[in-house]
Amino acid sequence: MKGLRVFSAFYLSYLLVVIYSVMCLQTKIYRRNFSWEIFFSSLVIALLFFLAFYVGYKAGSRFFKLPVLIAFLLLSPSQGMVGVLIVLFVILAIEILGVSLVRISKLFLIAGFLSLALLYLYVGIPLFSSSLRLRLVGPLVVTAYTIVLGLVYLPWDMGKKLPLFGIFVLLFYLSSFKSLVVFILLPLIIFIVEELPFLIVPFFLLLSSFFYPHLAERIGFTFLTFENLVKLSFPLGLFHGKLLMSSNPRWLVAMLFGFVREKVHYTYFFFGQAVADFGVFGTLEALALGYLLRVSEGRRSYFFILSVYIYSLDPGIDSLALLFVLGVLLVEYQNSQLGKYLYSPKSHQ
Repeated sequence: MKGLRVFSAFYLSYLLVVIYSVMCLQTKIYRRNFSWEIFFSSLVIALLFFLAFYVGYKAGSRFFKLPVLIAFLLLSPSQGMVGVLIVLFVILAIEILGVSLVRISKLFLIAGFLSLALLYLYVGIPLFSSSLRLRLVGPLVVTAYTIVLGLVYLPWDMGKKLPLFGIFVLLFYLSSFKSLVVFILLPLIIFIVEELPFLIVPFFLLLSSFFYPHLAERIGFTFLTFENLVKLSFPLGLFHGKLLMSSNPRWLVAMLFGFVREKVHYTYFFFGQAVADFGVFGTLEALALGYLLRVSEGRRSYFFILSVYIYSLDPGIDSLALLFVLGVLLVEYQNSQLGKYLYSPKSHQ
């Protein structure tokens, strides 16, 4: 139950900051046409989707390889031909080579470090040139996923990993993407939060929003986008899977609201993609997300998947996040010695 407890703390805290932003920063976020009816309807839908997530989590006692493998393959075209080739290579590595993420964790960290060094050296440092932010956002996000994966699977005690967290935080600070800095720190934050009272997270986030209003403004604007997606997508969805299969879903959402330039990206909240694609049927995706978190518990993948979920609270779930989550679970299934078709995470707790 630790995974659900930690995710609930962050998810509900996020919604508390949303409410705070509406109460205190409404004129900055909603410049016109604010509607309490639409806001509360969207808030209820966010809670109903969380309820579906909860149900999926509670139902996830066993891991089933076949549907996860099918989903892994179906999502691969969302990242183009490169994505298809990488997914096929991962499946080959799983089935034939018997790859272990623990054994190659240092390779992930070295690859991530070299990627950042090359990007900064040959393209530039976004902190010193804001025009580079959009140009580097894709490679930086993929690199962040790779580094978080390496930090989670590195077989060291958390205390020994602290210098590595510090180094990568400094490197991602140069990217000017604060969300990626937080993403790098999330495995460490989860490790700490697990042992703290539930109310620490909402208290800290609300306090941060009070002293750093830009955080509340950003969260409020993201939820405004979610409100508009709810208004346009319910009950049967609007994109019907196109958002999930897009390599740039936040640009598609921005286009929906009239911004055709690729420089404009709209974050859309954790369940924004499910709502926009499938409407009320997006609850099935919420069920699946909860299930995937549950079957990861008791394994290293738990820290990685929970980090991905918490990071995705603001930008929203996309195919890249799901590909990493599904791929990690498939590798761990292959490493398991507890059965050909399924395993039970309970035996590892």
